[in-house]
Amino acid sequence: MPIHQMLLPSLLVALLWCSCGPGQGGAPQPSPWQLHFRAGEEALQQGDYLKAQHSFEAARGELADAADSRLVPTLQRLAGLHALQGRLAPAESLYTQALALAQHLLPRSYPELTALELQTADFYLDQKKYPQAEALYTQALAHLEDQADPRPPQLAGLLDRLAELHLAQGRHGLADSLGKRAMASKLGAQGYEYYLQGGYAQAETYYRRALAIQEKALGDHPDLARTCCDLGLLYQATGDLAQAETYYRRALAIQEKALGDHPDLARTLDNLALLLKKGKRDEEAQAAEDRARQLRQTTPIPVQESR
Repeated sequence: MPIHQMLLPSLLVALLWCSCGPGQGGAPQPSPWQLHFRAGEEALQQGDYLKAQHSFEAARGELADAADSRLVPTLQRLAGLHALQGRLAPAESLYTQALALAQHLLPRSYPELTALELQTADFYLDQKKYPQAEALYTQALAHLEDQADPRPPQLAGLLDRLAELHLAQGRHGLADSLGKRAMASKLGAQGYEYYLQGGYAQAETYYRRALAIQEKALGDHPDLARTCCDLGLLYQATGDLAQAETYYRRALAIQEKALGDHPDLARTLDNLALLLKKGKRDEEAQAAEDRARQLRQTTPIPVQESR
C-alpha cells in the first residue's frame, strides 16, 4: 500500500491542530498528542516505520477518552503502518476501530469518513476479502454521491476499484458498466479543467465523449445529468443560450426523478435562473430561484457552480 493511501485528507487533522493551549505571550502551544502525531507523520514520510509506529502509539496513549475524535486519524495511521509491514490481523482490527469511531463521530458527508472507508476497502480488496471490500466501497460511493462537491476527486478511482472487485468475482457485465462510468467521470473531469482555463473547444470534446459513454452505458443517471449541466455551463459561457437551456433542462429532468433534494438539483436551477435572466425571462428565472431556495431550506448547501 503506497504511503499516500495511508493519509486521510488534512481537514480533520488540521482542525484538531486548533486544540492547542496558550503558551508564553499567548502563542498557541502544541499538545502532547500533536507533538507525537507530527513526529509520526514526519517519520512516515521518511519511511521510518518503526519510529512512526512508536510516535503514533504515544499519540494514542495521550487520549484517555475512547470517543476522542483525534483517535480516528491516530488509529488510521497505525492500521496503515501494520498493513504496510504485513501485519494484517492488527491492521484489520485497527481499521475496524477507526471506522466504528468515525461513523459514530463524523457526519456521513464528511470527506474524512469517506477516505477512511476507501482505505479500509482497499485493504480488504488486497486481501481478496471481497464481501467486506464491496460493502465499504458501496458505502463510500453513497457518501460521495451525497456530498455537495459536484466532482468528488475520489469517484473515478473508487469506480475503477469496484470494477476490479466485480471482475475478480466473474461479474463481467457489472464490471464493464462501472469501468465505463469511471472513464466518463475522468473525461468529464478533464473537460472541466479545460473549461476553467477557457479552453472551451477542448472542454466540449471531452464533455461530449463523456456524454456518449453515459448515454449508452448509464441512461438517465445522475452522472449524465452532471455532464448535461457542464455542457449547459459551457454553452452559456460561449453565448449559445438556446443550447445551454436545452442541456440544463435535460439535466433537470433527470435530477428531478433521481435526486430529490440533492445539491446538484439546486445548482442546476441556479444556473438556469442566471441564463433566463440574460434572456430577460424574469418570471421564469424567479420561479427557478424560488425552487432552488426551497431546496436549500430543506438541505442547506453551498452555491459552487454559477459563473
